[in-house]
Amino acid sequence: MQCDGPASGSTPAQPSPVVFRAAAAGPARALAAAGGVPTLNADGSYSKAGAKPLPAGLIGGSGEAFLEGRTIVDVSATSTPQYAEIGVTSSAGVVFPITDAAPVLRREIVDVQRCNDCHQSLSFHGDNRNNNTDLCSTCHNPEFAAGSTAATGRPWDFKLLIHGIHSAQYDFGGLNFATVRYPGKINNCEGCHKPDTYFPVDPTKVFATSITRGTNAASPVDDIAYTPNAAICSSCHTTAQAKQHIELNGGSFSATKNADGTSNEAAAETCAGCHGPGKAVDVKVTHGVGQFQ
Repeated sequence: MQCDGPASGSTPAQPSPVVFRAAAAGPARALAAAGGVPTLNADGSYSKAGAKPLPAGLIGGSGEAFLEGRTIVDVSATSTPQYAEIGVTSSAGVVFPITDAAPVLRREIVDVQRCNDCHQSLSFHGDNRNNNTDLCSTCHNPEFAAGSTAATGRPWDFKLLIHGIHSAQYDFGGLNFATVRYPGKINNCEGCHKPDTYFPVDPTKVFATSITRGTNAASPVDDIAYTPNAAICSSCHTTAQAKQHIELNGGSFSATKNADGTSNEAAAETCAGCHGPGKAVDVKVTHGVGQFQ
């Protein structure tokens, strides 16, 4: 299980793993788990407490939990069982309230069917995480800066990672995507995004992307971060002039974070004043979105 931070609340959390393993012999019904055997419920489901509690800093919102795994089936045509693992077609999550009165779904800005126009079936990490971008962002969130430095500027947050890969601008940890050739129009935001969901980004609701984790990996207070719009736009617009333009309009590539993951510098971003809907340099118009049918 990957237990995400709040879907609607404040702090993006790293996932808390609960590992279920099939028994060495026998079908998946016989489950063993790290830290103890899960409880078989009357309805045939299983329950297992997470190895880690929700972070103490979570004070609001909802969370989303995912269960990863494969179905184990007997594929033998004889009386001697031969078990094989079959991956799930689509990963499913369950949204739960933390302090919300009822579960609140995450905002949806990506249509996985648009991803599958190219990928056919969006699947990564050993065919274990499939066709659900909510599951992807459980790990690939603004706090995920493992191994990144201010010099590389390449964390694993989706805002930088996905735009950078598809525009052949991502080089991190020996993973160089310079030869990627996205078959569509890279400036057609709606090749992946749902209409009118992607910009302007509200810097008070979307978290800044940590570039370094500082000396205390358990807290974001000593992180160095890119403010939200700076992180998104600079993943494609990589020139010195573009960076200067972003900084002149309130973006920061050296922002700090508070204990709850927010950034004081993020509120200074004024991108929407020129690039918002109906403005002089509307992103949707400038990118030509809707002209690539």
